[in-house]
Amino acid sequence: MSESDYSRKHALECMRLAADSMQLAGDIQNPALQSHFVRMARVWSDLAVRGPNGDTRMESAYPESESKQTGLPGPHENFATVVGSGGVNSR
Repeated sequence: MSESDYSRKHALECMRLAADSMQLAGDIQNPALQSHFVRMARVWSDLAVRGPNGDTRMESAYPESESKQTGLPGPHENFATVVGSGGVNSR
């Protein structure tokens, strides 16, 4: 696969993930999860623009203490861990 084909496929996949994230944000009633998916859409859009060889390091969209406030994972936490610990929508 040529580098231009790879770059194009990378951008398309990132944009698909951004669109999926926005769809999820619209389908969810929880404001914290909506905010999470909107931020993820921005991340995927940024990665599409940067390309597959772009610098993937970026400032976190989450403040360090966000997981404690919203139940969503912070920049160094695994989403499944936070959910498993009763974070998101625990009942």
